[in-house]
Amino acid sequence: MATQTPLPPYIGLVQAIGMSTSACLCGSIATFSYALVPVIGLSPAPLLARQWAKAYSIGASVAPPMAVAAAVAWAWLAAKASSSPTTSTSLTPPFTLYTIAAVLTPSIVPYTLTIMAPVNNALAAKAAFYANTPVADKGAGEDQEVRRLVRRWMWFNAVRAVLVGVGCVAGSWAVVG
Repeated sequence: MATQTPLPPYIGLVQAIGMSTSACLCGSIATFSYALVPVIGLSPAPLLARQWAKAYSIGASVAPPMAVAAAVAWAWLAAKASSSPTTSTSLTPPFTLYTIAAVLTPSIVPYTLTIMAPVNNALAAKAAFYANTPVADKGAGEDQEVRRLVRRWMWFNAVRAVLVGVGCVAGSWAVVG
């Protein structure tokens, strides 16, 4: 029976960082789509636009650093897996899975800045337009465009959660596989 050489402790730490950070990020992004949007969707359009803008601001300040931290962990693990003396090729399953995680997790940043940009910009403009509108102002009317944009944003954002989720599963599979 062959004995396995235990991994250095820092490998386990980096694996834990990759898994926990990407799992937390996936859950956070999914929560915006599946918990936040239905609740703020009950608000009048002027308030809805402002609530979306605040939530977006929070997400924009938290998600990119988390995506980068997870991606760095996954990329470092991929590099270690490709140079491991126990692997015969750089396309070993751990290398491939870590690479998938390292690419998918931070892909939310360019996805947000390109694919989601038209919806994000339109919602930001609506939020700015309604910035000084009192919530009780009946003259503001019901802006169905805000609701339509928030629903579109919800689905685009759900794709972001899937990207990070698949990255998390791939990296975690490499860890436990």
